[in-house]
Amino acid sequence: CWHVTTARAADNDAVKIGVLDEDKLSDGYTKYQDAMKVIDQKAQSLDEQLKARDLLNADEGAKFDALIVKASRTPDEQTQLDALIKSGNDRRAELLALSGKATRTDAETNRITELQTTLKGNGDAVQKLQDALLKSLLDEKHATEKQYTDLANQTVIDVAKDKKLTIVLSKSAVVWNAPSVDI
Repeated sequence: CWHVTTARAADNDAVKIGVLDEDKLSDGYTKYQDAMKVIDQKAQSLDEQLKARDLLNADEGAKFDALIVKASRTPDEQTQLDALIKSGNDRRAELLALSGKATRTDAETNRITELQTTLKGNGDAVQKLQDALLKSLLDEKHATEKQYTDLANQTVIDVAKDKKLTIVLSKSAVVWNAPSVDI
């Protein structure tokens, strides 16, 4: 992922230029890719879990909100969150099943109305929770990107010093270069 070439300046001092092939470097940088996959999987999981929040009552919703934002949960807390998710998903399935019925009893019609009222009433709280979780995920993503960018930059500095390079350029910034040594 490195190419080194030497040029001579007008005063005959050697200028050693390193060209960094960032694409080749990133292909082998699996720790970064793995860290980003973990964040993406977390986002997908949260998205699925949030669907359950729509149909929870006020007390359940408050408990759900407190648990879902925690970075780590005790086994008891995870059990509580799983139960809330199941309850919300069960209610969603119930609403869909009742809504799909051609004829309903008065009790079923009342239940649909109750679930729809809960769904509408939770809209603002769910949006606020989604926004908070999105911000948290973006902060985590940016911190991870910074961590690996800093690590890559330090590696570039270390290689440049070791190879006594005068300058390091990105391959994308180089229009042409003579055949060189691949490090």
